[in-house]
Amino acid sequence: MNIDKTSKVIILPAQTKSECSIEYKIINLPTSNLTSTKPYLVDSDSIYELNTILGNNTAYQLPTSGDAVKSYIFEPEDPSVEGGLLQSSKTIITSPFNFTYLLISIFHTHQEKFRNTFKTIDDIRDSLESLGEYTWVYDVPERIYLLSLDSICESIIEGNQERFYKYSVNKAMDWVNGKVIALSNFIFEEKGNSIMRRIQLELNDPTSIEGHINEEVLQNTVMCCAIDYVCFSYLCKGVREVLVENLKYDFTKMETYLAEIKKKQRDLQIVDANMNEVNQTTSNANKTNIKDHNQNRNRNQSKNAQQLKRKKPVQKVAVGKGALDGFFKKKT
Repeated sequence: MNIDKTSKVIILPAQTKSECSIEYKIINLPTSNLTSTKPYLVDSDSIYELNTILGNNTAYQLPTSGDAVKSYIFEPEDPSVEGGLLQSSKTIITSPFNFTYLLISIFHTHQEKFRNTFKTIDDIRDSLESLGEYTWVYDVPERIYLLSLDSICESIIEGNQERFYKYSVNKAMDWVNGKVIALSNFIFEEKGNSIMRRIQLELNDPTSIEGHINEEVLQNTVMCCAIDYVCFSYLCKGVREVLVENLKYDFTKMETYLAEIKKKQRDLQIVDANMNEVNQTTSNANKTNIKDHNQNRNRNQSKNAQQLKRKKPVQKVAVGKGALDGFFKKKT
């Protein structure tokens, strides 16, 4: 059996038997902020993000290297073929990536190239390549471009049945908003999710006994959280502001409520600080009174002791010198 300690294992998406011959390739695409790149897996009509499993769960014993303890054993169906063992190999999982996010970020950053005129798919790819920083343009299959362009562009068909595209901010923001609404619905409907717990904790009024949260404020906060997550995770800087303005989102009530909560929290902190100061002052005063009492008691005890020491001693009279002795002498 062959033992390999340096390989990487990529767990591919589930496939049917008819798809077993799919060909994949790895390409580098820009991240959401367009400042760096990372590897993605691409087939004929899909893109997958690659994420390495670090295996840093402290519940399991790790070797001195800090890597996860994981191995893969391969046993061929044909017994005449030798199997293999991958020991402590890096495991990389694939998760679907929507190419539309990347196109929105690029089109938003370079609107002068994609928003003013209608272009064919080939012209759009040429325009992307002309930016000089995107060497991956023709590594992405045309089918993936078409699926994304239909979602964020206006399109027309000329007489030769060729389709032309022009980036539409309104259409793109509607598409992004659909993702935002889907996420906000998940936050509301998925019981016990960590996002909702964090939001409820943030909106909790420290002065309220019932712990009731205004429903409209809660909905606004969930929507704001969903917008932040989608825009900051998958889109470049500036798209969030365009989305909020385009869809006319208003978070005034939420912001006012949060400002009131923060003020109440500050007031409670001041009250707690004052109470602590009063308690400390009272404690110090009690300690001082006890100390003074002990000092006075010790002083009185010392004074009494000194008075006892200073008490005038009784003078002794010599034999035959007392007053009665003279009287008895006269009688005799």
